[in-house]
Amino acid sequence: MTILRTEHVKKFYGREKTPAVEDLTLEIPANTIFGYLGPNGAGKTTTIKIMTGLLRPSSGKVWLKNLEIGENNLELRRRIGYLSQDPLYYKWMTGEELLVMVGRIFGKSHKEALLKAEQLLELAGLTGARRKRIGAYSGGMVQRLGIAQALVNDPEILFLDEPVSSMDPLGRKEVLEFIYNLRDRTTVFMSTHILSDVERICDRVGILHKGRLIILKEMAKLKEEYAPPRVDLSFTNTQDADTFGSWLLAQESLKECRRENGGFSFSAEDFEESRSRILSYIGERHLSLASLQVRSATLEEVFVKLIGEKNG
Repeated sequence: MTILRTEHVKKFYGREKTPAVEDLTLEIPANTIFGYLGPNGAGKTTTIKIMTGLLRPSSGKVWLKNLEIGENNLELRRRIGYLSQDPLYYKWMTGEELLVMVGRIFGKSHKEALLKAEQLLELAGLTGARRKRIGAYSGGMVQRLGIAQALVNDPEILFLDEPVSSMDPLGRKEVLEFIYNLRDRTTVFMSTHILSDVERICDRVGILHKGRLIILKEMAKLKEEYAPPRVDLSFTNTQDADTFGSWLLAQESLKECRRENGGFSFSAEDFEESRSRILSYIGERHLSLASLQVRSATLEEVFVKLIGEKNG
């Protein structure tokens, strides 16, 4: 089932001739974690503001299920959750007090809001810090609390704008694990420029470049289609490495060859056929192979390839 759909969305700011977002058409399935990826300035935050009704598109339409999204749409507010890139809270409040306050804003009784706060604090791993002032929370705790407050109304879709961009590795790990475990509760639309985070938890990926969506695919299919497996191999001595390197450059089926750390890295679209030729060549010349490893392409390699093609 599709939870969110856009159709030819375009957004200009003021009198600018180049749109911040151009011809954006996509569909987001329910109960997935969708990674919206692009460099800074690509138009990711503009997209989220349009989808949450904070901005009106210059043209095009957006739907949350059967609800067409418009500016200041109160029904939309009841059905979505949103966490901005740099959320601000009253530091003198406790985590529990914040969640109770948000629950009251959504029309819950104090008892209902307190019960919901308890449930979300447990979900966020913050039960032990429920009565601790937010000003004393770590960065990871603040972000998990922010996601918890965005879940108070049980949203159909949760929008996260760069949720871990300024966090240390431990805080990022905690928040990403929290987000990953939300797919049974809601759909997550996560905007970020950190490729490894998207690769770690997202089911589907959209890549935005200069305001245009250049790819929209499931993670596994994206990597399979745009980046074949890479082969890393090394030799025990420089002479054998030089011999192999000369042969490698002449092989048209082995692409994107790099020499690094005394070894070689290259992509092979048909690796089974390539493996046989590589090993035959090494065996015939008695080259001292030290290691050979096949690894899947990373999202970073896919991203660099796609952006490079667009810039080229």
